Amino acid sequence: MDVVQNTLASRIDIEHASFDQVSTIMDVVQRTLTSHLETEERAREAVEEAQGLVKQVGQFYQDFQMIISRARADIENRASQWAKTVSRHDFRGMTTALSSFAEQFDKFRTELEALEKVEEGKLRPQFSPQVSYIRGIAAHYTNQPEIAKPYLEEVIRSREPLPGEDQRACSRRRANAYYYLGLTESNFGNNQRAIELFEEANELDLEARDFLTRAVTAEAYVMMNRFDNARKYADQIENRLQDIESREGRLRNFHLRLRSRARLIRANTALLERTPKWEEAQLLLKSVHDTDPQYYYAMVTLAQVYYEQGELDKAQQLFDKAYMTIERSGDLLTVTETRSKVLLRMVAGMCCKHGPRDEDRADELLDQADNVLHSLPRIGNQDCTVFSTLSKRNESSNTIRRHIELIREGKVLLS
Repeated sequence: MDVVQNTLASRIDIEHASFDQVSTIMDVVQRTLTSHLETEERAREAVEEAQGLVKQVGQFYQDFQMIISRARADIENRASQWAKTVSRHDFRGMTTALSSFAEQFDKFRTELEALEKVEEGKLRPQFSPQVSYIRGIAAHYTNQPEIAKPYLEEVIRSREPLPGEDQRACSRRRANAYYYLGLTESNFGNNQRAIELFEEANELDLEARDFLTRAVTAEAYVMMNRFDNARKYADQIENRLQDIESREGRLRNFHLRLRSRARLIRANTALLERTPKWEEAQLLLKSVHDTDPQYYYAMVTLAQVYYEQGELDKAQQLFDKAYMTIERSGDLLTVTETRSKVLLRMVAGMCCKHGPRDEDRADELLDQADNVLHSLPRIGNQDCTVFSTLSKRNESSNTIRRHIELIREGKVLLS
């Protein structure tokens, strides 16, 4: 009996021990499974979180690409509107708007363009020639010729009309680009190159209505002492404007000023010839004064002619009138082109000295002219020239300084 009981007790101990072992093993398995499940849950949550983040990043990328696309479209639309609707002579009064456009365009180039999505197998989007056109003009009127040149050169290389544009509009844009490039070359004393560029612009003007380009072409020929060529273009302007006046009964202010400018070119040509033709210059300048009395540059030149011919009372009256006209025009405050600011102050200083004879104001204006010379645009090591009212030519900054001093001393014209 005892043996049986002992045997049963032993079996119970063994079964109990086996149960404990199994229980322990099952507990370990349970904890392991729970840990795996918790890990899987955390992993699933991490995946879901990552997927959500990826989705957010993807949406942000799409939104950012939309911002880039809209910025590009805004630049294109702004440039297209101005290229189509703004006349060349009106850009001069848009300095603030042009500066804003330049800032917008440059910011896009530096901050957004490199991040713009490029479709596989396609080239990066490019701005149209209209954008280069407006950016070049903006640089021209903010005294940055080294920036203007490459953009305007892009324009003249683009010979085909844009979608929705006819050949006439394309040619006009290219002709204007040639005009601005020619002005830069002329302003830096490269007169032969300026003439070549102006002539390219004239070739594109099939209707011969671009009087402004013909005027600057004539002026460039004057700088080269090719007076016959200068007269030819001045005569073309006058003849074509006479046709318009006969047909329409009058000239608009813009055309009236161009006719005055053509006559001033012819008068300056007469003064620059080996034997100055004083009478011819005087007649031309008097005709301008009679028909365009607000054109103070012609008025001052007529006063200079009177002064050199010894008619001092007439000279004094005209100098006085020219000075008052300059002051009333507000140009001393609004003209932004550096070389024009220098010339205007030289002219105003001369007028003030010989008209109202206010020496202090004359010195103030001439000091301003001298100070502005430090801000002349540069290309490389070359300074922009300035037109001198004494010599009737574009001169270097050093020569202009000497001319400023000559005006202080009472000189009105260099023969």
